[in-house]
Parts: sequence; C-alpha cells; structure tokens
Amino acid sequence: MLLYSGLVVILIASVNTEDVFISRSDGIYHVVLRNNAITSSNRVLKSSNGEIIALAIDTHDSLLFWYDSSTGKDGIYKGNVIGDGVTSTTVVVNYPEMYVTGLAVDWVIKHLYWTDSFHSFVTVSDYSGNNRVVAVTSKLMLPRGITVDPINRSLYIGDQGAHQIMKCAMDGLFSCTHISPAVWPNQLFASTRNVSWTDGWSNKFVSCSSELSNCYAIAVNTQRLNNGNMTSLFGMVKTDSGQIVSILNDLITISLRDNSTSERTGVGNTYYIMSTSTTTQPTRQTNPCTNNNMGCSQLCFSDSSDRYRCSCSSLSTTVIATDGKSCSLPSRTTKFLLYAEEGRGQIGLVSTTLKGHTVIAWSPKPRALAYDPLDKMVYFSDTKYQTISKVGLNGSSLAVFLSKENNIGNVEAMTLDLKQRRLYFINRFEWEVNNTTRSMARIEMAGLTTNERVLIRHTEDSISDIEIIHHQTAS
Repeated sequence: MLLYSGLVVILIASVNTEDVFISRSDGIYHVVLRNNAITSSNRVLKSSNGEIIALAIDTHDSLLFWYDSSTGKDGIYKGNVIGDGVTSTTVVVNYPEMYVTGLAVDWVIKHLYWTDSFHSFVTVSDYSGNNRVVAVTSKLMLPRGITVDPINRSLYIGDQGAHQIMKCAMDGLFSCTHISPAVWPNQLFASTRNVSWTDGWSNKFVSCSSELSNCYAIAVNTQRLNNGNMTSLFGMVKTDSGQIVSILNDLITISLRDNSTSERTGVGNTYYIMSTSTTTQPTRQTNPCTNNNMGCSQLCFSDSSDRYRCSCSSLSTTVIATDGKSCSLPSRTTKFLLYAEEGRGQIGLVSTTLKGHTVIAWSPKPRALAYDPLDKMVYFSDTKYQTISKVGLNGSSLAVFLSKENNIGNVEAMTLDLKQRRLYFINRFEWEVNNTTRSMARIEMAGLTTNERVLIRHTEDSISDIEIIHHQTAS
C-alpha cells in the first residue's frame, strides 16, 4: 500500500509509467505511477469554494477539460497539459443554472460533449465551446456519466434517474437505440469493442460489448475497504496497466485481465479519473469531418458509413442554407414555425423553406407557445415546472414570467393580445379526492408589462384551446 498526498493507490500490473489526472472535492491532482510506485502527486488546480467533478482529456492535443461548480467560477474550463501542470486555463462554456456531471471529448474531430443534470440534456460543441448543439434530451432524467467511441461513432450516456445506459449515434441526429439497465451509473469508459462503467448503488464494475450485450460484473466490497462504512464506486478509466477505479473516499486498482481484483482503503474523496496515455484514444480510422470540416460552417458529424451531416448551433437562430453546409440568418422573407417538442424538451424554430431547425430554449415538458413580434419574445409553458417562461428568438433573455408560486398549474394553451399587451392562457389543475382524479380548467389573463391578472372563466370540464379574434371594420 502506497500513501502519497492523501491518495492510496494499489497497482496490480507492472508498468513503466502511468500518468493520471484525478478530480477531487478540493481540485485536480496529477499523479505519476512508475514501476508500481507513486513518483509524484501534485494538485495542479484548486477549487475555491465548490467542487471539480467532471474531467475529460484529449491526450493527442494535451488538452484537459473540467467543470468547476464554485460560486462565481461556475463553468466548463480548458487548459493545456504541460509536464505535470495545467496552463492557459480559460472558461469555454457557461450558462445559467448549469450543473455538469460528465464530460467527454471526440478527439478525432475535436468535439466536446457534456451532461447537464439540472437541465437533463447532453450538449456538444467545438473545443472552444462555440457552435453548441443539443444532442440528446429525450428520455433523460438525471444524466451523469458520458463517454464516446469516435472510431465507431458511438455515444454512451449513463442516466441515474432512468437507471440505464444509452447508446446513441454520433451522426448529428443522435438517435438512441440500445439500452442496458444500470442502477446508479457513474463514470463511463468506451473502447472500440466494449463500454464499461461503475455502478455506485451495487458497487460493481460492469463491462459490456459495444452493443450493450454480453455483460459481466465484478463486485467490490467497499464497506470492508472503508472500515465498515458504506461508500460508492465512482470514477474509472482504462489504462495501460488495467483499470484504475476510485471510490468516494479511495483510489484503487482493478485488473480485468484475469477478472481478479485488488482492493485497499485510503483517503481522498476522489471522483473522476483520466489517463494521459494516447493508447486510450486510438486514431487509426479516418473521419470525413477531419477534411476541412467537409465545408460545414459550424459542426460536422458523420455516421459509421462516412456519410456526413452539417449542423448549426442551437440558440443562434441560424439554419442550414440550401447548400446544406452554411449556417446563416434567415432573410426577412423566410417564414418560420415555432414548435414545442415535449419528448426532447425543446422550444425551437423550423423554416418552411430552408433545411434544418434551431433550438432556442430547453425545458423538461414544454407545452403551449405564443409569440410576441413587438418584443421578439417567445412565451412557453412547462407542465413539469408549472411555469410560463419567455425567451428571445436568439435564445437570450430567458426568464420565468409566471410560476407555481403565482398559482400556475398545467398551462395547455396560450394566445396574445398584441394591442392590449396581454397574455391569455388555459390554466388546468388536478387533484385527488377519494382515489378519484378531479380537475379544473381556468381561462386567465395576465398583463405583459403590468401586474394585471384576471380570472375570466373556470369550469370542471375540459377546455382545449383559446384564441384572440380581432374584428376590423371597413373604413
């Protein structure tokens, strides 16, 4: 057993040198292992008042990505790995109420993926955080771990809320097909043949084929390791020497070559682990998007058959032009339709004449929509949060207009009176009486710029829609 700077590491396989980065509650540590001994362990980044949880690394470009939840520093950061340190740190992604619990990089075409447990979506951008596209929202409840296999163009997501692992295509459409049960998946790791993860509920290391079949598990007695106290498996990564796995208060190593384990206790409060070895990120297969981005003005994706697709950034009001590659603002003559897609949690615009669409906001269960062309604001309801929110056409100025505290239930239809600057909506409530569901629907009005709030009609019958009719008289 080797103790160094509060970390305990047990090695099974003899290796020459192994470098890893480890996220802990107080920062990021760089640990060098050589011939079964720790030769150095240094804290290279400090978290001021939060936690650094998620990590990702591009071993070929020597770039490290991490999420810092510290107040005032909340965001995804990027830094250059030089020797045993990280320099030139910059924030690349920051938006309101973000909580990133997983990071992954496509080291072939230089895309950054992350899971957001607060907003329940997976997003992809370039390494600078630009050209962000919402990749997956459908069926996600509490996404955490994420990993990619760029060689086979596969994305894997661990959902602690839905208790499953999802496999999705990295082709720009991100359809998710294969699903494997997992009670509390934490960090994931994918190779060209397998995907593996730690389950924090069952305290097992699980490994499956790339199709999420032919799985096997190795149980780890974390209670025995932690002096009788129950703790959970967390981070894991494939290294040249086997598998390094962390538990919440320990760092241990598990070898899978003969399905044996070696377990020891320690200290550290560790989360994610990333190896700096380039062998963990193979590049032996080409990708068409590496050829000058195939002319795409923003993001380029390709499927396993090397067919590529260009995508435009969400929250940008840009759409794919007729050439299928350029992202441009629509002209004044371009007609758009607003849509709310409850399954993917998206509020977006789709052109009636151009290809593609753009997302302007995310919400768990969006339902009703109304557009104010004077202020260029979109009003939308959410039946999970029981809110009415508003957002600009370019995704800016997102704010809650009315909430549950304002006696908002499930708003299922809305319309605007542009002359009087008023919003009319159907506000529906449900409750249980003697195991019977009762409901009430109310037609209400709220002023857009005033504190007006008027109840117009209420009934226990269903009201499905509402619309303003303006009568014009002949001059």
